[in-house]
Amino acid sequence: MTRGKSRSHEHFVRRCLATGTRTSQDSMIRFVVSPQAKVVPDVGRRLPGRGMWLLARHDAVNRAVSDNLFSRAARQAVRCPDRLADTVDELLRDRLCHHIALSRKAGMAFFGFERIRTMIASGETCSLLLAIDGSMRQLGKTFPAHDFPLFSRSLYGKELGLAFDRNFVVHAAVKRGQLAKTISEESRRLRSYRQLGEDYELANLRQVKLGS
Repeated sequence: MTRGKSRSHEHFVRRCLATGTRTSQDSMIRFVVSPQAKVVPDVGRRLPGRGMWLLARHDAVNRAVSDNLFSRAARQAVRCPDRLADTVDELLRDRLCHHIALSRKAGMAFFGFERIRTMIASGETCSLLLAIDGSMRQLGKTFPAHDFPLFSRSLYGKELGLAFDRNFVVHAAVKRGQLAKTISEESRRLRSYRQLGEDYELANLRQVKLGS
């Protein structure tokens, strides 16, 4: 890497233990082995130790466990916790909700149908988060596509609600900025892990005028 350039994670390519795929570590999950020879997921990529990498996919983690791939990569016998794949899902979810909550506390994230409509009408440029169990039809009829070039569906309504201290949230918006970028990246990784397909583009939805 050229000296002086940012050490962005997107510059690092890793190999998946389960599939052999080589891709950016932003699209992967890192694991390390604890001093007790236990496999530990490191979704924040900060724990010490030699990293073992898997694609951000639920089935990749299950395959690594069932085929004993962690022990092979670590070159020692290691122990995988019960429900490791489910634990990774929970960690990714909590990490995403944490960043959304930080954005909310900074006054950069909002929820609610009418609040988001008001933001659009005032000219705010935002990224939209829609609950997986929210209505795509309502979204396409309500929000003009050009105001939301990309949006993500990776959390269920109850999960998105956690970030806003509410029981259930369907629509949320994040103002553009570094936190919004982080939220977008983490949302994409969780969506991949849950094998929900690619994020949608609002350009594929029907454009309508506000208030129509």
